[in-house]
Amino acid sequence: MEQTICLKDLLPDSTKEAKVGEFRKIAESKLEGLNKAVDNEEESYRTERPNLLKSWSDQDEKIGELKKHLESCYPKWEYYLEEAVCKGVIQKVWQLKADYEAKIGPPELELYHANADLAKAAEQMEAWKTIKKWIQARLDANKQLHDEICTLDNCKDRLFALYLFYFLLLPYHRQLKEAPTNLPPKLKDPETGYCKSACSIEPPKESAIPFCGYPWLIEADLYNCKLAEVWKIWKDAGVAQAEAQSQFDQVAKSLEEYQAASKPEAKREAAREALRRHDEDSQPPPVQQRQESTTQQPQT
Repeated sequence: MEQTICLKDLLPDSTKEAKVGEFRKIAESKLEGLNKAVDNEEESYRTERPNLLKSWSDQDEKIGELKKHLESCYPKWEYYLEEAVCKGVIQKVWQLKADYEAKIGPPELELYHANADLAKAAEQMEAWKTIKKWIQARLDANKQLHDEICTLDNCKDRLFALYLFYFLLLPYHRQLKEAPTNLPPKLKDPETGYCKSACSIEPPKESAIPFCGYPWLIEADLYNCKLAEVWKIWKDAGVAQAEAQSQFDQVAKSLEEYQAASKPEAKREAAREALRRHDEDSQPPPVQQRQESTTQQPQT
Protein backbone atom coordinates (compact mmCIF):
# COMPACT_ATOMS: atom_id res chain seq x y z
CA MET A 1 0.00 0.00 0.00
CA GLU A 2 1.38 3.41 -1.00
CA GLN A 3 2.40 5.56 1.94
CA THR A 4 0.57 8.86 2.40
CA ILE A 5 2.77 11.92 2.02
CA CYS A 6 1.93 15.18 3.81
CA LEU A 7 3.37 18.68 3.63
CA LYS A 8 5.86 18.17 6.44
CA ASP A 9 7.30 15.15 4.61
CA LEU A 10 8.06 17.16 1.47
CA LEU A 11 10.38 19.81 2.90
CA PRO A 12 13.62 17.72 2.93
CA ASP A 13 13.11 16.57 -0.67
CA SER A 14 12.27 20.02 -1.93
CA THR A 15 15.38 21.46 -0.25
CA LYS A 16 17.57 19.11 -2.27
CA GLU A 17 15.74 19.96 -5.46
CA ALA A 18 15.95 23.71 -4.86
CA LYS A 19 19.40 23.91 -6.47
CA VAL A 20 18.09 22.56 -9.76
CA GLY A 21 16.30 25.25 -11.70
CA GLU A 22 14.78 28.57 -10.76
CA PHE A 23 11.26 27.21 -10.56
CA ARG A 24 12.24 24.59 -8.01
CA LYS A 25 13.48 27.44 -5.82
CA ILE A 26 10.08 29.07 -6.18
CA ALA A 27 8.41 25.74 -5.39
CA GLU A 28 10.45 25.35 -2.21
CA SER A 29 9.50 28.83 -1.07
CA LYS A 30 5.85 28.12 -1.83
CA LEU A 31 5.99 24.89 0.15
CA GLU A 32 7.49 26.63 3.15
CA GLY A 33 4.71 29.21 2.97
CA LEU A 34 2.07 26.51 2.80
CA ASN A 35 3.47 24.78 5.87
CA LYS A 36 3.31 28.04 7.82
CA ALA A 37 -0.24 28.85 6.72
CA VAL A 38 -1.83 25.42 6.79
CA ASP A 39 -1.97 24.86 10.55
CA ASN A 40 -4.35 27.74 11.22
CA GLU A 41 -6.42 26.93 8.15
CA GLU A 42 -6.65 23.27 9.11
CA GLU A 43 -7.99 24.01 12.59
CA SER A 44 -10.37 26.65 11.29
CA TYR A 45 -11.67 24.25 8.66
CA ARG A 46 -12.05 21.47 11.24
CA THR A 47 -14.22 23.78 13.34
CA GLU A 48 -16.30 25.10 10.48
CA ARG A 49 -16.72 21.88 8.46
CA PRO A 50 -19.95 20.75 10.27
CA ASN A 51 -21.60 24.07 9.36
CA LEU A 52 -20.42 23.80 5.77
CA LEU A 53 -21.79 20.25 5.57
CA LYS A 54 -25.12 21.45 6.96
CA SER A 55 -25.31 24.19 4.34
CA TRP A 56 -24.50 21.68 1.61
CA SER A 57 -27.16 19.25 2.85
CA ASP A 58 -29.81 21.97 2.91
CA GLN A 59 -28.92 22.94 -0.64
CA ASP A 60 -28.89 19.30 -1.70
CA GLU A 61 -32.53 18.91 -0.70
CA LYS A 62 -33.57 22.01 -2.63
CA ILE A 63 -31.50 21.07 -5.67
CA GLY A 64 -33.05 17.60 -5.68
CA GLU A 65 -36.53 19.14 -5.74
CA LEU A 66 -35.50 21.53 -8.50
CA LYS A 67 -34.14 18.66 -10.59
CA LYS A 68 -37.43 16.78 -10.35
CA HIS A 69 -39.33 19.92 -11.30
CA LEU A 70 -37.19 20.66 -14.36
CA GLU A 71 -37.29 17.10 -15.65
CA SER A 72 -41.04 17.01 -15.14
CA CYS A 73 -41.52 20.27 -17.04
CA TYR A 74 -38.99 19.43 -19.76
CA PRO A 75 -38.87 15.66 -20.40
CA LYS A 76 -36.70 16.35 -23.46
CA TRP A 77 -34.18 18.43 -21.52
CA GLU A 78 -31.22 16.53 -22.95
CA TYR A 79 -32.43 17.22 -26.49
CA TYR A 80 -32.64 20.95 -25.78
CA LEU A 81 -29.13 20.99 -24.36
CA GLU A 82 -27.64 18.99 -27.23
CA GLU A 83 -29.32 20.94 -30.02
CA ALA A 84 -29.12 24.47 -28.63
CA VAL A 85 -26.16 24.51 -26.27
CA CYS A 86 -23.87 21.78 -27.59
CA LYS A 87 -24.32 22.34 -31.31
CA GLY A 88 -25.09 26.04 -31.11
CA VAL A 89 -22.48 27.16 -28.59
CA ILE A 90 -19.98 24.59 -27.33
CA GLN A 91 -19.14 23.16 -30.75
CA LYS A 92 -18.29 26.66 -32.02
CA VAL A 93 -16.01 27.23 -29.04
CA TRP A 94 -14.27 23.91 -29.66
CA GLN A 95 -13.85 24.77 -33.35
CA LEU A 96 -12.31 28.15 -32.56
CA LYS A 97 -9.77 26.49 -30.30
CA ALA A 98 -9.03 23.80 -32.89
CA ASP A 99 -8.52 26.47 -35.57
CA TYR A 100 -6.11 28.36 -33.34
CA GLU A 101 -4.10 25.26 -32.44
CA ALA A 102 -3.88 24.27 -36.10
CA LYS A 103 -2.24 27.57 -37.01
CA ILE A 104 0.58 27.62 -34.48
CA GLY A 105 3.74 25.54 -34.43
CA PRO A 106 4.40 22.63 -32.04
CA PRO A 107 6.65 24.59 -29.62
CA GLU A 108 4.10 27.40 -29.29
CA LEU A 109 1.26 24.90 -28.89
CA GLU A 110 3.19 23.06 -26.19
CA LEU A 111 3.84 26.32 -24.37
CA TYR A 112 0.19 27.33 -24.73
CA HIS A 113 -0.96 24.13 -23.02
CA ALA A 114 1.79 24.31 -20.40
CA ASN A 115 0.84 27.88 -19.47
CA ALA A 116 -2.82 26.88 -19.17
CA ASP A 117 -1.97 23.86 -17.00
CA LEU A 118 0.25 25.90 -14.70
CA ALA A 119 -2.39 28.59 -14.28
CA LYS A 120 -5.01 25.98 -13.46
CA ALA A 121 -2.73 24.20 -10.98
CA ALA A 122 -1.89 27.50 -9.27
CA GLU A 123 -5.56 28.40 -8.98
CA GLN A 124 -6.34 25.01 -7.45
CA MET A 125 -3.51 25.27 -4.95
CA GLU A 126 -4.68 28.71 -3.81
CA ALA A 127 -8.21 27.35 -3.44
CA TRP A 128 -7.02 24.55 -1.16
CA LYS A 129 -4.89 26.93 0.87
CA THR A 130 -8.07 28.79 1.89
CA ILE A 131 -10.44 25.82 1.74
CA LYS A 132 -13.01 27.16 4.21
CA LYS A 133 -13.37 30.48 2.41
CA TRP A 134 -13.38 28.83 -1.02
CA ILE A 135 -16.11 26.30 -0.14
CA GLN A 136 -18.26 28.98 1.47
CA ALA A 137 -17.94 31.11 -1.65
CA ARG A 138 -18.94 28.13 -3.78
CA LEU A 139 -21.97 27.46 -1.58
CA ASP A 140 -23.00 31.12 -1.86
CA ALA A 141 -22.61 31.04 -5.64
CA ASN A 142 -24.67 27.84 -5.83
CA LYS A 143 -27.47 29.48 -3.87
CA GLN A 144 -27.47 32.38 -6.31
CA LEU A 145 -27.65 29.95 -9.25
CA HIS A 146 -30.55 28.12 -7.60
CA ASP A 147 -32.44 31.36 -7.06
CA GLU A 148 -31.74 32.53 -10.62
CA ILE A 149 -33.06 29.27 -12.06
CA CYS A 150 -36.27 29.65 -10.07
CA THR A 151 -36.86 33.13 -11.49
CA LEU A 152 -36.60 31.79 -15.06
CA ASP A 153 -39.31 29.19 -14.67
CA ASN A 154 -42.11 31.18 -16.28
CA CYS A 155 -40.28 33.67 -18.49
CA LYS A 156 -39.06 33.63 -22.08
CA ASP A 157 -35.66 32.36 -20.87
CA ARG A 158 -37.19 29.36 -19.13
CA LEU A 159 -35.09 26.88 -21.13
CA PHE A 160 -31.96 28.74 -20.09
CA ALA A 161 -32.63 27.24 -16.66
CA LEU A 162 -31.55 23.87 -18.10
CA TYR A 163 -28.10 25.21 -18.95
CA LEU A 164 -27.67 26.85 -15.56
CA PHE A 165 -28.73 23.70 -13.77
CA TYR A 166 -26.96 20.92 -15.70
CA PHE A 167 -23.81 22.75 -16.78
CA LEU A 168 -23.22 24.82 -13.64
CA LEU A 169 -25.29 24.26 -10.52
CA LEU A 170 -25.49 20.45 -10.43
CA PRO A 171 -21.77 19.83 -11.19
CA TYR A 172 -20.62 22.54 -8.76
CA HIS A 173 -22.90 21.18 -6.05
CA ARG A 174 -21.92 17.53 -6.39
CA GLN A 175 -18.21 18.35 -6.57
CA LEU A 176 -18.36 19.82 -3.08
CA LYS A 177 -19.54 16.67 -1.36
CA GLU A 178 -17.91 13.78 -3.24
CA ALA A 179 -14.38 13.35 -4.43
CA PRO A 180 -14.72 14.45 -8.08
CA THR A 181 -13.03 11.28 -9.31
CA ASN A 182 -16.15 9.41 -8.17
CA LEU A 183 -18.61 11.64 -10.00
CA PRO A 184 -20.53 10.56 -13.11
CA PRO A 185 -18.71 11.65 -16.28
CA LYS A 186 -21.33 14.25 -17.19
CA LEU A 187 -20.77 16.01 -13.89
CA LYS A 188 -16.98 15.87 -14.11
CA ASP A 189 -16.87 17.95 -17.29
CA PRO A 190 -20.39 18.94 -18.40
CA GLU A 191 -19.30 20.28 -21.78
CA THR A 192 -17.66 17.02 -22.78
CA GLY A 193 -20.15 14.89 -20.86
CA TYR A 194 -23.23 16.32 -22.55
CA CYS A 195 -21.75 17.45 -25.87
CA LYS A 196 -19.15 14.94 -27.05
CA SER A 197 -21.67 12.65 -28.73
CA ALA A 198 -23.79 15.54 -30.04
CA CYS A 199 -21.00 17.58 -31.65
CA SER A 200 -19.39 16.84 -34.98
CA ILE A 201 -15.85 17.68 -33.83
CA GLU A 202 -13.72 16.34 -31.02
CA PRO A 203 -13.49 18.30 -27.77
CA PRO A 204 -10.23 20.14 -27.06
CA LYS A 205 -7.25 18.35 -25.57
CA GLU A 206 -7.79 17.62 -21.90
CA SER A 207 -5.65 19.42 -19.37
CA ALA A 208 -2.80 17.49 -17.80
CA ILE A 209 -3.96 18.81 -14.43
CA PRO A 210 -6.22 16.31 -12.62
CA PHE A 211 -9.89 17.18 -12.49
CA CYS A 212 -9.99 16.66 -8.74
CA GLY A 213 -7.80 19.70 -8.12
CA TYR A 214 -10.49 21.95 -6.63
CA PRO A 215 -11.61 21.61 -2.99
CA TRP A 216 -14.49 19.57 -1.69
CA LEU A 217 -15.70 18.88 1.83
CA ILE A 218 -12.81 16.57 2.57
CA GLU A 219 -12.28 15.09 6.02
CA ALA A 220 -10.27 17.49 8.14
CA ASP A 221 -7.67 14.83 8.93
CA LEU A 222 -6.94 14.43 5.22
CA TYR A 223 -6.65 18.12 4.46
CA ASN A 224 -2.91 18.55 5.00
CA CYS A 225 -1.98 15.58 2.86
CA LYS A 226 -4.37 16.60 0.10
CA LEU A 227 -2.73 20.01 -0.03
CA ALA A 228 0.65 18.29 -0.33
CA GLU A 229 -0.67 16.39 -3.35
CA VAL A 230 -1.95 19.59 -4.94
CA TRP A 231 1.43 21.27 -4.33
CA LYS A 232 3.24 18.43 -6.11
CA ILE A 233 0.85 18.73 -9.06
CA TRP A 234 1.55 22.47 -9.21
CA LYS A 235 5.31 21.92 -9.01
CA ASP A 236 5.26 19.37 -11.84
CA ALA A 237 3.17 21.76 -13.94
CA GLY A 238 5.70 24.51 -13.27
CA VAL A 239 8.64 22.35 -14.32
CA ALA A 240 6.78 21.35 -17.51
CA GLN A 241 6.01 25.00 -18.24
CA ALA A 242 9.68 25.95 -17.75
CA GLU A 243 10.75 23.23 -20.18
CA ALA A 244 8.14 24.31 -22.74
CA GLN A 245 9.21 27.94 -22.37
CA SER A 246 12.84 27.00 -22.92
CA GLN A 247 11.98 25.07 -26.07
CA PHE A 248 9.84 27.93 -27.36
CA ASP A 249 12.60 30.45 -26.60
CA GLN A 250 15.08 28.37 -28.60
CA VAL A 251 12.77 28.37 -31.61
CA ALA A 252 12.13 32.09 -31.24
CA LYS A 253 15.89 32.72 -31.01
CA SER A 254 16.49 30.71 -34.19
CA LEU A 255 13.89 32.78 -36.02
CA GLU A 256 15.39 36.00 -34.68
CA GLU A 257 18.88 34.95 -35.76
CA TYR A 258 17.65 34.02 -39.25
CA GLN A 259 15.78 37.30 -39.68
CA ALA A 260 18.85 39.27 -38.62
CA ALA A 261 21.27 37.29 -40.80
CA SER A 262 19.03 37.38 -43.90
CA LYS A 263 18.91 41.18 -44.18
CA PRO A 264 20.84 42.46 -47.23
CA GLU A 265 23.12 44.65 -45.16
CA ALA A 266 23.84 41.76 -42.79
CA LYS A 267 24.73 39.42 -45.64
CA ARG A 268 26.92 42.14 -47.15
CA GLU A 269 28.89 42.57 -43.94
CA ALA A 270 29.06 38.84 -43.32
CA ALA A 271 30.46 38.31 -46.82
CA ARG A 272 33.04 41.06 -46.20
CA GLU A 273 34.20 39.40 -42.97
CA ALA A 274 34.22 35.90 -44.42
CA LEU A 275 36.34 36.93 -47.40
CA ARG A 276 38.66 38.94 -45.17
CA ARG A 277 39.26 35.90 -42.96
CA HIS A 278 39.76 33.70 -45.98
CA ASP A 279 42.29 36.13 -47.40
CA GLU A 280 44.22 36.17 -44.15
CA ASP A 281 44.13 32.44 -43.46
CA SER A 282 44.95 30.97 -46.85
CA GLN A 283 46.24 31.88 -50.31
CA PRO A 284 44.50 30.75 -53.52
CA PRO A 285 46.51 28.69 -56.03
CA PRO A 286 48.47 30.59 -58.70
CA VAL A 287 46.36 32.03 -61.51
CA GLN A 288 48.12 29.91 -64.21
CA GLN A 289 47.45 26.71 -62.22
CA ARG A 290 43.81 27.60 -61.77
CA GLN A 291 43.42 28.28 -65.51
CA GLU A 292 45.05 24.95 -66.43
CA SER A 293 42.78 23.10 -64.01
CA THR A 294 39.69 24.68 -65.54
CA THR A 295 40.71 23.74 -69.13
CA GLN A 296 41.91 20.20 -68.35
CA GLN A 297 39.71 17.62 -70.05
CA PRO A 298 38.61 14.46 -68.26
CA GLN A 299 40.38 11.29 -69.41
CA THR A 300 38.37 8.65 -71.21
